[in-house]
Amino acid sequence: MANPKIEGLITPPFTPLHENGEINLDVIPKYVDYLVQGGSQGVFVNGTSGECLLFSVDERKKLAEIWVNAAKDKLKYVIIQVGAESIKDTQELARHAQDIGAHSIAVLPPSYYKAGSPDALADYLQEVYKAAPSMPIMYYHIPFLTNINFPLEDILLAAQEKVPTLIGAKFSHNDLADMGRSLTLSQGKYQVSYGGDGMILGALAMGAVSCVGVCFNLAGKTASAVFNAFNKGDLEIARKHQNHLQALMKVINDNAGKSVFPLATLKAVMNMKGVNVGPPRLPLVPFKQKKL
Repeated sequence: MANPKIEGLITPPFTPLHENGEINLDVIPKYVDYLVQGGSQGVFVNGTSGECLLFSVDERKKLAEIWVNAAKDKLKYVIIQVGAESIKDTQELARHAQDIGAHSIAVLPPSYYKAGSPDALADYLQEVYKAAPSMPIMYYHIPFLTNINFPLEDILLAAQEKVPTLIGAKFSHNDLADMGRSLTLSQGKYQVSYGGDGMILGALAMGAVSCVGVCFNLAGKTASAVFNAFNKGDLEIARKHQNHLQALMKVINDNAGKSVFPLATLKAVMNMKGVNVGPPRLPLVPFKQKKL
């Protein structure tokens, strides 16, 4: 299988909800147009920003379908995150993504009953591959939420013979040395989409050619400017725009209270920008503005 290159700005969209917590599919076509205007080349659907593990398999299928359909001829990449706590659910979602014509899938590993080694993760990914053998697969590496702390390099090495369709990973971690080593494996066989906002410039300098960042929902043009300036060799301008993104995320994180991931705050800002993504789903609670 040829390695389908993923390049540029990939936005992980929020899942639009009604006030009663039910999914609101009607918003998504408008959402696609908004992301295109912000410079996104693709979307990473049903990821952390999309509250993936709070939705049923049926809901996640509906979301995958409408994103694929709404993005047709508008976005180059629709990556569907299919990982679930049950391997049967993960396989079902992988088959579905293959059937509806998604570009590729990402696989978040189970985080309650965790894999005990990179080899165990490779075996898990192999079973996902068997369920959808024509789908390019990315491993979703996000240790700060999964507490699966094996280096990505070791996971890719363990999986390289078992998962022929493995193309790399979404890398949501600050260990850019591990990312760099992963990019050099097997003569550059694997690609890594950097999953963060605060170190886009560093990731690009280490060899990443795509990034998946939640703040692209709010400041896609600024993130695009980081890419454009870097590609032109203008590091001063790239740093300027990177600093703007860091300032934005600092404000959001400072208003997120004790949340590990500031989803309620992010969705509140998105609502203010005119894309009605509603509240998060329980047990997450909506953002409440602090009293002055």
